[in-house]
Amino acid sequence: MRNDEIHAAFHMAVSEELRRADAKHSEAADIYEMLAVLGEEFGELQQAVLDYDYQGGSRDHVLEECIQVGAMACKTFRFIHRSLGTPRGQGE
Repeated sequence: MRNDEIHAAFHMAVSEELRRADAKHSEAADIYEMLAVLGEEFGELQQAVLDYDYQGGSRDHVLEECIQVGAMACKTFRFIHRSLGTPRGQGE
């Protein structure tokens, strides 16, 4: 697969995962909850890589977890864009 094909496949998979996550879960209450969700997904990606390297885990599972991290990164970006105003101490 060429890089542009990989990017397109990743974008499509992340978009599908984001739609699924949006339908299943409500929006985060605040940025800290959103970061906790993103951190949890990243931890699951780390575990999938460790399982792949040391326990015979599958490459597909690593890719699935990577897609979930991408979706939660998008959701975090969206949350920041929609919900965060001027940082504390600025604009006063």
